[in-house]
Amino acid sequence: MALALLSTPEELKQNKKGMNTVLDQLLQLVIDAAKSDRYRRDGFHISEPLGILVKMFVVDERTIDYVLCHAETQPPSDIHSTIHLFASLLFQFADVLKAADRVKQFTLLALLNIFWSISFQEDYLSELIQDQELIVAIQKFANNDQGEEILEQYKPRSMEGVKEAAHGILHNLNRNNKSEIIINDNNTSLNVHVSDPIGKTPKKPSIMISYAHGDNAFCSQVLDLLNRYSNVFELWIDRTHCQGVEDLWESIADGMEQASIIICLLSNQYFESKSCRKEFVYATDSLKKKILPVLIETFEPKGWLGEL
Repeated sequence: MALALLSTPEELKQNKKGMNTVLDQLLQLVIDAAKSDRYRRDGFHISEPLGILVKMFVVDERTIDYVLCHAETQPPSDIHSTIHLFASLLFQFADVLKAADRVKQFTLLALLNIFWSISFQEDYLSELIQDQELIVAIQKFANNDQGEEILEQYKPRSMEGVKEAAHGILHNLNRNNKSEIIINDNNTSLNVHVSDPIGKTPKKPSIMISYAHGDNAFCSQVLDLLNRYSNVFELWIDRTHCQGVEDLWESIADGMEQASIIICLLSNQYFESKSCRKEFVYATDSLKKKILPVLIETFEPKGWLGEL
């Protein structure tokens, strides 16, 4: 655990055997801490190994497969028991937004981001979709604004907020399951067919900019350059098209659907942002849009961006 806290995910990634050992220890710590009334084990709160897992899942997706299917723990774990463990913890921390315990709130945030990372992997979607209680809980988080401003103040860069993570999970489940998961008045989930969106054709070709908010300065330079040609094409960016909207993702999705081409400003922050990944996957996999990648500084596409 000390090694995991002192090392970056990139450093751990370079030593595959060592990384697997760390992943074993992290999951074991979560398993043991989950059995404690105070969620502590060996001086660590359960939020600490969960937070490290979030970072490692972002940097190297293979860690998800290892933790779910190959981790060596006592008692032995597998995909069913591990997802059940994360889901059980999510239920136990479901009401922490009503209180002022930042550690518990961070735990909830980490769990939702873990499920968001898992939901990007098609091999494990059926495990999530089959858990109706989990779907209902995530849907409630997607519709709950409580605690968002508080959590936003201290969440790490590798994590998204509660509501954003919940929306991301549901979006991935819908995208891969070809159905929309909704909640009826009895809090039971129903699957209904989702028809393909039909966007209105703009008068001029539309260009959308997809970027990480940490790259705002560079994005502004690109925006200034493109604005010189506003007579040639429409320019879509969230900072001008999402002000005051009730459903942020719906607005972004509409912008992508109408875009003739999407410019992606690629950086480490873009790679580590699940929101950016959500946009990118929807644009490439669902909409089959043309992507114009722009590399910021010395960033080299990797992981889910590696095939650009």
